[in-house]
Amino acid sequence: MPIEKIAADNVAIVIPMLNEAALMPRLLRLLAVLVPAPAEIIAVDGGSQDETVALVRASGFVRAVEHPMRGRAAAINRGVAEARSPLLCVLHADTTLPDDALTVIRRTLANPQTALAGFTPLIAGAETVRWGTTFHNWIKTWYAPVIFRPHLFLRGCRVR
Repeated sequence: MPIEKIAADNVAIVIPMLNEAALMPRLLRLLAVLVPAPAEIIAVDGGSQDETVALVRASGFVRAVEHPMRGRAAAINRGVAEARSPLLCVLHADTTLPDDALTVIRRTLANPQTALAGFTPLIAGAETVRWGTTFHNWIKTWYAPVIFRPHLFLRGCRVR
């Protein structure tokens, strides 16, 4: 589909959550300033014991879904099933996105040969950047496909 036909408002953001009350206020502030805004933001909670769900509901712009199963995969799957948008972005509560992330997503997925993409994370704490972990996360997008699916890697099927 040409990029002109994929509007940024066709992007849904799915956030798996479990006891993320400490991180959600920051993520909510970052999501509120995305330009363009996503079509929908769905936060799926797997049984938090803190104020995570209340914080999300109080935001007024994120739909909170309570899911009976714990686990990140279960929450992501539920969020994907709930989404009405054709393009999806899965975020974790400790994620920082650039303000134009949806434009980047739209542009990347406009290529019909791209079915899945990911951002390269910079792993940082309050006081330091974890360069070793960041480098490992980046390099594994190259070595993991070579090790586990070499026939696909050689055909050009590498997640970018």
